[in-house]
Order: sequence, then structure tokens, then C-alpha cells
Amino acid sequence: MRSNMTNKYMTTKEVANELEVSAATVVRWVRSGIIPAKRFGRRIIKIPCIEVEKLLSQNQETLLN
Repeated sequence: MRSNMTNKYMTTKEVANELEVSAATVVRWVRSGIIPAKRFGRRIIKIPCIEVEKLLSQNQETLLN
């Protein structure tokens, strides 16, 4: 994992960089329930690092099969 995974939460931009998708895609995934997230105010979305780790491990398993 990369060094930013040591924080408890990641921003949508950090998650997008980690998953190699756009920040808009991450926001869409949060809104649709694919990625659990917490809102801090109206505009700030934070994603727990554990959820990003789960997505990364699922992606690696898919690639291996």
C-alpha cells in the first residue's frame, strides 16, 4: 500500500489517484453506495482507508482469476 493509506480517511481525489479513476467516478461510487463514505459538512466527503484497501484487494483477486 502507499503511504497515504496510513491515514484514517482519504479524500475523493486521493482515492481516485489510488484506484486510477477520476474523482467524479469516486463521488458517483459514493452516491451509489459502492464505496461507504462519511460526509463532513455539505461538500467534504471522506472515504475510510479500509474501504479503499478492500477495493484494491478485490481488484487484484479479479486480475488473478
